[in-house]
Amino acid sequence: MRDTAGPDSIEVVLVTQAARRPTGRERRSAGATVAGPPQQDTGQHVPTAPTPATSPGAQNRQETASLPAPTAKDTARLAKAPAPKRRTQPELVEAKTLYTSAALASRLGKATLADLDLTDPQERIIQLCNFEAVEQVRQQRPKLRAGFALAEARKAPTLSGLSVTADGAAIHGAGHWYDLSFRCEVSPELTGVTSFAFALGGEISPPERERLGLPSETMGE
Repeated sequence: MRDTAGPDSIEVVLVTQAARRPTGRERRSAGATVAGPPQQDTGQHVPTAPTPATSPGAQNRQETASLPAPTAKDTARLAKAPAPKRRTQPELVEAKTLYTSAALASRLGKATLADLDLTDPQERIIQLCNFEAVEQVRQQRPKLRAGFALAEARKAPTLSGLSVTADGAAIHGAGHWYDLSFRCEVSPELTGVTSFAFALGGEISPPERERLGLPSETMGE
C-alpha cells in the first residue's frame, strides 16, 4: 500500500503544481525579472558631461543678431534729428568808461573797499570785477535796475594773474536774473578795474534759476 500510494501521490502533486495559475505577486515578480537584470554597483562614479554655459558676450551677440536692422527711413529720421542746443558765447564789447575806481573813491565805496580788504586777493579781484559789471549794466540798461552780479553763476571764472574771464556769470535786477559774460582786469594795487569787456544775455527762466541755485529775493538793489 505505501509503495503503490507513494508514486501516485507524488504524481498528483506534480500535476497540480504544473496546472496551477501563477498569482499576481508571481506575475509582478516575473515581469520585473523580464525588464532586465539589476545593474551591479561597481563602486566607480561615471562623470556626467556638463552642459555648456552660454557666455554673456555670446548671449549679447545672439540678442543683437535677433534685432531687426534699421531701415533707410529710420536712418534718415536720425540724421534729421536736431542737435542739442548749446549756449553760445556772445561777443564781448569793450567798455569805454570804467566806474569802479571812481565809485570806490566815494564814502560808500571806501566802506566797500574796506570790506574787500578782509577777503583774499583772488576773491578781491573777482568782487572788483563783479562791482564793475553791475555799474556797466546800470549805465547801459538802467531799467533792469542791476544790483548784484555773480561771476560763478553757471561755472567758475578763470583767473590769470590780475585778469578774470567769466563766461558763465549772471546779474540780478528787479527780481530777475540775466546771463552775463565778461572779461576784466584789475590794477596791481587791487583798488580798481583797468579794463572791462562784457555782453549781457537773456533772462534766466525760473526753472533754470532754481537749477542753478540762484536766489530769488532781491540782493542789494
